[in-house]
Amino acid sequence: MKPEDMRIVEKKINYEFKEKSLLQQAFVRKSYAVEHGCVDNEVLEFIGDKVLDLVVIQLLVEEHCSMTMEWKYRQQAMLQKKRIMNEPNVLHSNKTEGELTEIKKALVQRKNLARRIDELGFINYITMSQSDIDNRVYENASVKEDLFEAILGAIAIDCKWDMKDLKRVVDQMLQPDLSEGDTNYVSELQEWSQKKYNVLPSYDIKEFTLDYINNPNYIYDCTSHRRIDCNPGYIAYLSIPGIAQTILGFGSTQSEARKDAARYALKVLEERDLLFSMKDEIDEPSRDLAINQLEILSSRGYFLRPEYDFEESYDEDGHSIWHCVAYIPETQAMCSAESSVKKEAKKDAAYKLLIYLLED
Repeated sequence: MKPEDMRIVEKKINYEFKEKSLLQQAFVRKSYAVEHGCVDNEVLEFIGDKVLDLVVIQLLVEEHCSMTMEWKYRQQAMLQKKRIMNEPNVLHSNKTEGELTEIKKALVQRKNLARRIDELGFINYITMSQSDIDNRVYENASVKEDLFEAILGAIAIDCKWDMKDLKRVVDQMLQPDLSEGDTNYVSELQEWSQKKYNVLPSYDIKEFTLDYINNPNYIYDCTSHRRIDCNPGYIAYLSIPGIAQTILGFGSTQSEARKDAARYALKVLEERDLLFSMKDEIDEPSRDLAINQLEILSSRGYFLRPEYDFEESYDEDGHSIWHCVAYIPETQAMCSAESSVKKEAKKDAAYKLLIYLLED
């Protein structure tokens, strides 16, 4: 791996190696090591697998659990309208064991780790045998999963198991959504940034300080700001193309701070008319592709799935005339067309509807 490639990787994972050789080793597949007589990344991968489990569990506990007085003591205190001293605290969670297991499983599953390696662009730096290259082994999700874990293993050794470093890197590399059922602002912002600028948003999450006060280079949601003043935790410093200032997010956990920053970033982008519109999604409206183009816009949440109604009539010579109405349910968007061929009538109606929606 070239020195400039190492610097790119270090910047993306928010960690600078003391022993650069460990970072180099993390990217060496066994197939290459056997051919060239060097060390591979398999032990680092083993270490990283365990590190990932531990850190994700800790992040989940911070997000969903807290040490509080057992309910019977709290109830007694409320009834007596006084504070009971020296009663034991116990661990309470707003998620069941099963729910926590499912969230963890989704975060550390092969598909998710492989996706993050793709998004970070790290597979481009992997070192493998020519045979593996010829067989396009680098496209396998398992190879990307191994690389993710090997990088974590290398960091664990390099930082001497410093949990603060490990948590920061896992949070940066995984960018986990530790909740369920909420809008995934982090993913939405990431999709926008990659599609518009081909880069990932950059998050730097730190413990809460007051350094941001009266700094014109920072913008943030005042509601979140007031909340964190009462409950100091973390600040996420978010940089994205198109916005000169650094966007701040606040939260009692790193995940919450990152999500808050992404949420506010999307709000700012919308206010500045920088988010994608339907016109951005469609390169060029096409009659032949209109049906599919409407489906694409529907799948991306712009409107409900289009529906088509047909009616057949006949001309004076007894030839079929197909009438098609294309419309978006629960809206006033509706266009019609007719043709001697049912399929062509549908294409024409879909194209008219597409043009109508794009110009609306």
